Amino acid sequence: MRRPQPPYHTILLRADTIKALLEPLPGDMSLSVLEAQTVIGCSGNWLDCGRIYGYGPRFVKDNGLIRYPVAYLREWISQHTVDPRDVAAKLEAAE
Repeated sequence: MRRPQPPYHTILLRADTIKALLEPLPGDMSLSVLEAQTVIGCSGNWLDCGRIYGYGPRFVKDNGLIRYPVAYLREWISQHTVDPRDVAAKLEAAE
């Protein structure tokens, strides 16, 4: 028997917070690594590894500087947002 789940998962709240932080920023604006890690809530090391291994958001390298265009961050957040209610519904349907 499964435990009852909260009506709104905290990870969803985090995704909504990230989207709210990115919303007012112009799409052509680029963020530094420090700014990007603050907005999406991860460490600079995680972003570094994401660039190396290909699981992080797309970035632009200009004269050795790493920049994250806001449009790329929005795209990455949209692609990686998973609603646990959808996953739970799929699991229940498979049973």
